[in-house]
Amino acid sequence: MLNLRPDFTYGISHHVVSGCARFGVIDDTEQAQLIVATTTNKVIIHDNETVLNVNEKIRALEVIKFDGIYDLIVVGTVCGILVYDAYKNMTLIKRELTDGVNCLQVGKFHTYDKLIFCGGNCAIWGLDTKGNDAFWTVTGDNVLSLCLSDIDNDGVNEACF
Repeated sequence: MLNLRPDFTYGISHHVVSGCARFGVIDDTEQAQLIVATTTNKVIIHDNETVLNVNEKIRALEVIKFDGIYDLIVVGTVCGILVYDAYKNMTLIKRELTDGVNCLQVGKFHTYDKLIFCGGNCAIWGLDTKGNDAFWTVTGDNVLSLCLSDIDNDGVNEACF
């Protein structure tokens, strides 16, 4: 029988938004740190006790690497998307999306090495690393999950939703 035991535990005195906990390297210690979004619209970086206040209800969270050696924090809200560089303490992208963001997926898609897919209410946006539109489509219902996968083995990712 498999015997599982914890190697570490974290205690956070906030309620975490479902599916919004990630690990990322966000400073020069190069150690993975726990990053969570709370139901009180905060993003908490646990190991260095940083708290980012977001003025909108948070629905999705991703931690990604664009060009540098540090990860960036991507926050999906009821009004749009925010890409934040915790190391430089600056917002890189703040973009309103009319349907809001229910879920996020980041990855290689067609000619784009990094594309941020934002699933909203009846639409999917794909934003490049500058926040510009690279992809957009209408769906028949709310998009609650996204996946990028090479379904047909042609070497190019397809978007699944």
